[in-house]
Amino acid sequence: LSLKAKLTLLYTLLITAVVAVALAVLLSLSNQEMLSGVQGKLRERVAQAPDEVEFRNGDLRFDSDLLELKDNVYLSLYQADGTLLYGKIPFGFDQTSMFQDGNLWRTDEGETHFYVMDMSCTVDGYGDLLIRGITSVTDAEGAFRSTLGVAIVLLPMVVIFAAVLGYFMTGRTLAPVKKITDTVRDIRSKSDFSRRIHLGEGKD
Repeated sequence: LSLKAKLTLLYTLLITAVVAVALAVLLSLSNQEMLSGVQGKLRERVAQAPDEVEFRNGDLRFDSDLLELKDNVYLSLYQADGTLLYGKIPFGFDQTSMFQDGNLWRTDEGETHFYVMDMSCTVDGYGDLLIRGITSVTDAEGAFRSTLGVAIVLLPMVVIFAAVLGYFMTGRTLAPVKKITDTVRDIRSKSDFSRRIHLGEGKD
């Protein structure tokens, strides 16, 4: 390989390694941030749920917002004995799962993964209720995998761009060397020792 080709290859490999490491770090941090964000939204929705329940005129009243799928969180309310009173449960979730008051935990139902947050609360005039929030980790991970796919597609494009850019940068950098080499070849072939290189002033 010529010096130009070697330097281009070295530059391309270096850029590829830097980009690959940077992508790996960013994707790892993004994955952790994504899961942390899902957990945070789940905790927030469960914590807000007691404000949407009241006991009035001998009946429990539930705000319709509890049925809305905000931040992909399903909310359901139960009596202390586990009887479902109100809410929505995602398809595929095992409703027989034991309550874990105050805990956020993960459960796998086949190929679907869920985060579950359980919390007990007391409704004035009625007594204790159990609140369960459920969100699909699989949906969030699916969005992350789409981002990962885009990154994998972009990496070869970055490598090609780096190779082309490196080739032209190396060519410009080695232009004086090429001029010296061409002049020497010309002197050798024609024995014309009057030839001069004329690189101009510089520090090299």
